Amino acid sequence: MIKSFGYNLWKGNHPYAVKNSLIVGAEMVDENLQAELDKIPRDKNYRFHFDKLFLNRAIKNIAESPKDHFFLFIRKAFSFLLIDLKSPDPNYYNILHYLPVLLVGITSILGMIISNKKSSKLNYLLLIFFAYVFIFSTVSILPRYKLIILPIQIIFTNVLIQSLNKFIYHNER
Repeated sequence: MIKSFGYNLWKGNHPYAVKNSLIVGAEMVDENLQAELDKIPRDKNYRFHFDKLFLNRAIKNIAESPKDHFFLFIRKAFSFLLIDLKSPDPNYYNILHYLPVLLVGITSILGMIISNKKSSKLNYLLLIFFAYVFIFSTVSILPRYKLIILPIQIIFTNVLIQSLNKFIYHNER
């Protein structure tokens, strides 16, 4: 069993996440939470109790404002698939960075839409892709996580290019 799921879920759904941005404030622990952390005995089960505390807090945060956390999930998925509109990194908005990211995101989504749904290989890639998007949109998204889906996005961009190629050359004849 993963012994950091609760902490990762809390990092993506802490009280400051909805107000500020996707990951800003994830390291901020309020006084009540710090007091509860201090009560955990420092024994061999510390990491499990630590994680359980954060899991319960994350569930509580989500239950208190499910609509806000749902929109946060959508915002995180959008930033993961296409482009982060609220990046705290000033270099993120360099055109040499966000234009290729946006282009690959859009073309891969179009490739997914027109892909052959009878292909078990492409369906498997779609399943993996959406599992990654779901998991990372549930927890805190870090910029390096985008590298995990990039190969799949490139494959579906290629599907789009091949389809356009067939359409263009089929209509020329």
